[in-house]
Amino acid sequence: MWQVKIEIEPRGKQRPRLASKGRYARAYTPAPTVQWTKAFRLHLQQLWQGQPIPAGVAVGLKVVAVFSRPQRLLRRKDPEHRLYKTSKPDGDNVLKIVADSCNGLCWHDDAQVAEMQVQTLYAAKGEPACIELSIYELEPCQMYHSCDTGA
Repeated sequence: MWQVKIEIEPRGKQRPRLASKGRYARAYTPAPTVQWTKAFRLHLQQLWQGQPIPAGVAVGLKVVAVFSRPQRLLRRKDPEHRLYKTSKPDGDNVLKIVADSCNGLCWHDDAQVAEMQVQTLYAAKGEPACIELSIYELEPCQMYHSCDTGA
């Protein structure tokens, strides 16, 4: 298992946009998504050692997205610890941008991610925003065992 904490404000992957020029339409990724992906990959490249996990190997991914605590939750009566974040961006969009950012670096393609978990939280008071990432190879027995219903 490989675990890392990267201090960066999490964000969700935005949907592709369409632009037309004459009779032709083209899809493109919005600039904020491209910029965030580049910044995240830069941090990841400094920390990831070795080659990508080979194609065909099943991978597990756990993402804990810790967002900056909003001003409304910084009152004295508010709890000190992390709090669940139940607003936009959705956890699945955060997971998607992180998984796509790991392509070609941690694994060949995010299609290898067969097991995934995501949490979206607000930071504890005084804690910076970050993404906690855990990447692990799945053993064949783990893959089949987790599908076992026990019946």
